[in-house]
Amino acid sequence: MGKRRWWLGLVVLVALAYAVSSWWLGREIEMQWRSGHAQLRERMGLPLELQSYQRGWFSAVATSQVRWDDALNAPVMVVQHRIDHGPLLGLRIGVVAVHSEAAFMLPNAVRDRSVSEAIPPLNGRALLHFDRSGSWEIRGDAFHLQDGDGGQWDIAPLRWDFQFAAAMHSVTSNLGWEGLQWKNSEGSSLQIGEVTARDEYHVPTDMQHVYEGQSRYAVSQLDVVNVFADGVPLADRKPYTWRASDLEWTLDTAVKNAFLDIKSALSAPSLRMDEQEAGPAQVAVSLRQIHTSTVEAVWPMLPALVREGRVSLAADAGVTLAQLQQAQSQVALLFQQGLRVEVDRFSFRTPEGVVEVDAQLDAPTLNATDVAFFPMSLASKLNAQVHVRMPESSLAAWLGPQAATLHIAQGLLARDGSDVQATLQYRGGYSTINGLPVDLMGLLP
Repeated sequence: MGKRRWWLGLVVLVALAYAVSSWWLGREIEMQWRSGHAQLRERMGLPLELQSYQRGWFSAVATSQVRWDDALNAPVMVVQHRIDHGPLLGLRIGVVAVHSEAAFMLPNAVRDRSVSEAIPPLNGRALLHFDRSGSWEIRGDAFHLQDGDGGQWDIAPLRWDFQFAAAMHSVTSNLGWEGLQWKNSEGSSLQIGEVTARDEYHVPTDMQHVYEGQSRYAVSQLDVVNVFADGVPLADRKPYTWRASDLEWTLDTAVKNAFLDIKSALSAPSLRMDEQEAGPAQVAVSLRQIHTSTVEAVWPMLPALVREGRVSLAADAGVTLAQLQQAQSQVALLFQQGLRVEVDRFSFRTPEGVVEVDAQLDAPTLNATDVAFFPMSLASKLNAQVHVRMPESSLAAWLGPQAATLHIAQGLLARDGSDVQATLQYRGGYSTINGLPVDLMGLLP
C-alpha cells in the first residue's frame, strides 16, 4: 500500500509539474506573441493587430488581422492561430507548434461576398524548438474567381518554407509559385509564369545585425497587356504590350575587412515592348564600403528612423534628442567611411543597337547636420559620375537629328565609330559633360 501511494504521489507530482511548466511556457509565449505584433506594427509600419488571445493550460488560440488603409483598396487578411505548447511537445518536435489559417477579404467583397469566399485560406505551420531554432511553412491551393469588376483570376498553388537558427543567426527560405493569369472584358491581361526564390543568410562572428549570403529569384514569364492604374483617363489609355521571359534577380552580401558590400542584379534575356525588342536587358548595382561597426550601432534605431520621419520618432516613439543626434552622427559615419553606390552596368537594346550606362555616386563629407536635412543636403556634397554609350542613330531618334548634331558639335557627345558617348560629372553642385560646364535641367528635352 505504501509503495502504491508513493507511485501515485509521484504521478501526481509529475502531472502537476507538467501542468505548471506548460502554463508558464504559455504565459511566456503570450508575452512574446503580443510584443511581436507590437514591434511589427511600430517598427515596420505593418498594420497588424492582435484581435484576441485566449490561453489555456496546454494551448492557446489567437486571431490577427492585417488591414491596410482603405484608400489602397487592398484585401484584409484575418489569421486564426492555434498554439500548442508544453514540455512533452518540446521533447518531440519543439517547445511551440503553431498552426495558422489566413483568410482574405477583398474590397469588392463588400458588394459580392462570394469573391472572398472563393479564395481558399493559406495554411501555415510553425515549430519552435528549445534551442530557439525553428521552421515555418505556408501552403496555398489553386483557385479561380471573378472579381467585382468582371475580371477573371486563375491563381496557381503556392508553397514557402523558412528555417532559422537560434537568435536568427542563420536563415534559409524557399518559395515556389506557379503564377497567375488575369484578364477582363476590356482586353487587359496579366500573366505571371512560374516563380522560384531561395534565400540563404547568416550572421558573421561578433555581429548581430549584419547578414552575409545570397538571394536568387526567377520569373519564367511576365506578360502585361493594356493594364492601367485606377484613375487614368480613358483618353490617356494607349494600348501597349510588355513581355519578358526568364527574369532573374540576384542579391549578394559579403563582409571583408570590416566592410559590407551589397551587389544586386536584374536581367531579362528576352524583353519586348510592343513590337520592339529591348532585350537582353540588365542592370547591376552595388552598394560598397558599408562600415559594419556603424551599421551595428545604428541598426536598433533604423526602423523607427525610416518608418515615419524624425518628428514622429521623437514625439511618438519615446526617442530623446540626444539619441536622435547620436543616430544622425552614426549615419554620417557611413558616408565618411567611403560608402558609395555603383551602377556596374545598365544596358538595353534599341532598334539601332545597345545602350550602355555605368555610374558611381558617393557623398564622403556628410555630417550629422547633413543627415538631418537629407536628401536636400546632397545637392552641394554629392559626387557623381555617369558614363553613357549608345548608337548615334538612337540618340537622333530620341532628341531629333538637329539636336543630336548640335550636341556633338558642342562637344557634349563624342563620336566613337557609329556610337556616341559622354561622361557626366557632378561635384559640389557643379555639372560637366565631357569636361564642359552644363546646366542639366536645361538639357532635358
